[in-house]
Amino acid sequence: MAQAISHQEALIYVMVTMSAVDRAMSDQELQRIGHIVSNLPVFAGYDDGKLVPAAQACGSVLSKDKGLDKVLDLVAGALPPSLSETAYALAVEVA
Repeated sequence: MAQAISHQEALIYVMVTMSAVDRAMSDQELQRIGHIVSNLPVFAGYDDGKLVPAAQACGSVLSKDKGLDKVLDLVAGALPPSLSETAYALAVEVA
C-alpha cells in the first residue's frame, strides 16, 4: 500500500487525477493547479515546493494496476468529510 498522504496532498491528487483523465496533463492544467495551491486558504502553510513531487507521486500511483482505485483510497483516507465539497469543486475547476 502507498504511504498515507495529507489532506492537502489529497486535494492535489484529486486535481492531478482529474487533469490526467484524458491521459495528458496540459501545461495550462498544471499552471492552474499551481495557482490554486498558491492561493486557496486550504493550502495555507503547504510548501509549494512539494507540489511537483506530490503530482509525480499521484501519477506514479495512477500508472500502476488499479491505480485509480488506489488513488481514490488514498484520498478517502486523508480527506476529512468537511473537505469533500472542496475536493469536488477543485476537480471541476481543473476540468
